[in-house]
Amino acid sequence: MKKKVTFDLIVIGSGGTGTYFLKEISRFLSSSNNAKALVASMTIIDGDTVEGKNLSRQCFTEQDIGLHKASVMAEVLNQSFGLNWRAYTEYITDISQIKKHCEK
Repeated sequence: MKKKVTFDLIVIGSGGTGTYFLKEISRFLSSSNNAKALVASMTIIDGDTVEGKNLSRQCFTEQDIGLHKASVMAEVLNQSFGLNWRAYTEYITDISQIKKHCEK
């Protein structure tokens, strides 16, 4: 019997490019049971918080100001697409921080 291969999906950065990428990959995953079955875990990593200057070019609202970008995005994507994104709200300074988010 073949062992099922799964992947840990980790997106680092949920700002300008990250918000749009996260929205589209979430849309894809929610519409494809085959793709969703291949993903063991989904994590958004970003230590940044939402500021007023982000509102003009990133997918955030005034109510999000002061909150962690990763947390806001995880909540919105989970509610909108029925997924299970997790948020890691610290900056990455060492590869071991990423490795601990990969499920075995």
